[in-house]
Formats: sequence, structure tokens, C-alpha cells
Amino acid sequence: MIDPNDLPRYVGERYILNFIRGITPYQEDVSTPAEERCRADNVPILSEETKSLLGFLLELKHPRRILEIGTAYGFSALYMSQFLPEDGCIDTIERNPVMIRQAKELLGASGLLDRKIYLHEGHAQEVLQQLTGPYDMVLMDASMGQYGVFWQEIQPLLSPQAWILADNVLHGGMVAMERLEVPRRQRTIHTRLREYLKTVMEDPAYRSSLLPIGDGVLLSVKKGEKNDE
Repeated sequence: MIDPNDLPRYVGERYILNFIRGITPYQEDVSTPAEERCRADNVPILSEETKSLLGFLLELKHPRRILEIGTAYGFSALYMSQFLPEDGCIDTIERNPVMIRQAKELLGASGLLDRKIYLHEGHAQEVLQQLTGPYDMVLMDASMGQYGVFWQEIQPLLSPQAWILADNVLHGGMVAMERLEVPRRQRTIHTRLREYLKTVMEDPAYRSSLLPIGDGVLLSVKKGEKNDE
């Protein structure tokens, strides 16, 4: 095993990240117009590493019904739609009127709105109570301070083999800091994110892994029933 202290000083996180991005081919797809609009308007989207992980998992698992909390401009929904089976669909939730307007335009231009992708307007907690499952996969990419609430609300909606990907759970690294080190205006999110991470990581019904990808990804999969044979 290589001792990190033996590595040249320039082999740091940014250096490795640039290398990974350099060998990852960029491919245009149905999500490209939304990606370009997001970048032009400075709307956050999945990091390239998170997008790559998501695509890998979607290719591996082929979920039929996907639930997304946090549509924004529709970039993630469009990207995920490429991996849907013929009878698959995505339900995506957004409350911000500006985001909703942009999402309707971009999803509509793709021809997938109300055909493969269904946009639900309103507060996620309220919308979740109106939806019916089962969902095979959930992407949470919305208000991080509400992840704990979303976690509870989605439980009745999940299929037995469902998996959940929560993005941005490290919150710029602040989640690892002590509360008094965190800027005062960020302390509520800091506390709620820590509570959410603890709840999920200790949930006996799930196997979860916290990955330092992008701004932190928490990946959780329901444990299957054990076979007694």
C-alpha cells in the first residue's frame, strides 16, 4: 500500500479530479440543452462524477419507476430518462415557479413531458403524500435541510428492491465541521443534515454508503429478505 506521505505534493484532490474528468468522454444526449441552460443561468446540476455514478447505477439496475425530488430545469430527469425501459416513467417534484417554467419549456421541447416525465408542482412533502408507488429508485436533490422529512415520506412509496441517491449531503464539507465552526446562517442545515445522515446510516432496513463524490452522495439500498434455504 502506498503511503500518501510518499506521493508528490501536486497529487492532490483537484489534480486527481481533473485527471478523472479528462479521461471521461463527454457525450451529448437528450439532457444537453437543459445542461447548457443551467450552466448559463448558474443553476447547480449534478457534478460530472455524480452523473457518471448515477448513469452506471441506472444501467445496472434499470428501474422502471423513478421519483425525483428537486426538478430544477429538468436536467437530471432528462438524463435519467435515457435509461428507462419502454414502460418506465419519472415523477419529478418542484416548487420554485422559475424552475417550473424553465423545466416545462425544456421537458416539453424534448417531447417527454407528460409522456415519460411527469412534473408535479408544489412542496415536496405535500406532493409525496399524494403520489402512489412503488418506486424503484429515488433521487433527492432539493432542500438539504428537508432530506430527513423526505426520507420518512418516501418509505411507503418504495418497492422492495428500491435504492435512494441523495446528493450534496456534505454541504461543501461543512457537515464534517463542529457546529460552532459553521457560519450561523448554515447551522440549521448542518444540524438537520447530520441527523439525516445518522438516521439513514443506522437504519437496519438499508445498506448505505456515504461517498465523497461531488458534494457528497449518500447511496442507500433496501436490504433483501434473507433466504433460509
